[in-house]
Amino acid sequence: MWQEKLKPIYDLLIKDILLNVRTALAAGFKEIINLLPIKEMDKEADKEYFLSLMNHFLKDGEDKVSALVLPTLCTLVSKFSDAKKQELLETLIKQKIESIKNLKNGRDNLVRMLEQLFEMFQPSQLMDLNFHEYLFDIIWNERAINYKVRAAKVIGSKIVVPLIKGKKHRALLTAFTDKLRISKNFRDRQIYICIASSAHSKDNEIFKKHFAKNIATDMENEKCQCVLISLAKLCAVVKEGYSKSLDKVRAKLLASKDPTIIQYMPNCKEGKKIEQSRRYLALNYGEAKG
Repeated sequence: MWQEKLKPIYDLLIKDILLNVRTALAAGFKEIINLLPIKEMDKEADKEYFLSLMNHFLKDGEDKVSALVLPTLCTLVSKFSDAKKQELLETLIKQKIESIKNLKNGRDNLVRMLEQLFEMFQPSQLMDLNFHEYLFDIIWNERAINYKVRAAKVIGSKIVVPLIKGKKHRALLTAFTDKLRISKNFRDRQIYICIASSAHSKDNEIFKKHFAKNIATDMENEKCQCVLISLAKLCAVVKEGYSKSLDKVRAKLLASKDPTIIQYMPNCKEGKKIEQSRRYLALNYGEAKG
């Protein structure tokens, strides 16, 4: 059906000069990738055809067209053999990431693409190709906290959890997280907690072994309110009694009796009281207006 009837029509439309036609084709390209059995195609030329289409869209003079197919790039590459995947990761995907990095408004596409990559491909393979460096660069140099947090979640759940047990990447990952934890910049310490929380969501034993004790040792006397709130949120998701180290941090946060912090720990008695008080005020007096 595709080869005999649809492909000739697609070949004709792809040459159209009208922007609305090119935009419609680019928007629908993901459906073609998802519906057609590209992995099962016998001829390599039939598979390569879709790569040529992707390159055609990516090179379109209108940014709108290339932006529409960008989220499909990783999905398309995942349809190929392991050897071809490796080649495309090193060439097509890496080149595109480098080009996005230099765009003024390319940060969201960059983070989304890295999220997809570490979801679809083996983390060891991506580490060997240095894709983790793009995430590390976001952590160190990005100003917007939302992009830092998204990168941190990928690092915690998709890199640290599966790889820190092995010797090959342990030193690099440990050095990276240690540097964040003991940094004088409060944002770095905040991001460290985010990585720890992400790791806990995937493997609580990894969290207990590689994060909990370090948090108690280096962050028990934390002064920054933002970091303390992050610690409170972490204590809210880690069960009391699971880690003695984190229990020490939890006890210190509760001892502070600071409602700004304790409100993020609704599992404890003090946190519940503050939450109930806030609900009562919101119900009876509404939200405060500035």
